[in-house]
Amino acid sequence: MDDATFRANLERGRRGEEHFLRHLARLGHQVVPVYAAGEGKAPKVYVGERRVTAADVLSIDGAGAVQWFEVKTKGRPGFRYRGDARGWEHGMDFRLFNGDYRELAQRAPLWIVVCEELTIPGDDITWAPPEPPRGASGLPDWGDYVRHLVPGPVWRAIRFDDAEKAGRRVENWSDGKTGWLWPVSAMTRLAVTP
Repeated sequence: MDDATFRANLERGRRGEEHFLRHLARLGHQVVPVYAAGEGKAPKVYVGERRVTAADVLSIDGAGAVQWFEVKTKGRPGFRYRGDARGWEHGMDFRLFNGDYRELAQRAPLWIVVCEELTIPGDDITWAPPEPPRGASGLPDWGDYVRHLVPGPVWRAIRFDDAEKAGRRVENWSDGKTGWLWPVSAMTRLAVTP
């Protein structure tokens, strides 16, 4: 990924984080924007003797309960056309999910929140796009489903423990990285105020 693309993605993500942070504050939470401490890099928190990557937002609700929120702004949900995992999905880097975030989730609830810029028509998570046409190589054009999506934003959340139960490890998920993916159907749609 070139530097301009990285910066554009970082800015898009920051806008989503700020929007969700303000939403939590309107709900009466005290919020700490941990992402702001990273200065372009993932901020760290101390857990025992270790430094681990922090989730984006630390929140204390009106009852005093502490929660972490990892906020992702994504262009769209993914769609798997084949196999047992056929359907809509979201995911994240496996190393982070299985390492530092697991450690955070053992101490306080950790929620993964996704803002979809494009979303499923009618928000019908059972709807499937038609089988994709074959590309020049003769193989299906797996990215073709994007033309069927509609403008968002749509916000969804899943607790770390539920993403772990519903998800699966996928090799070569994003830029050759291993990912942890879970179905959109396991997520709760949020009414995030503009």
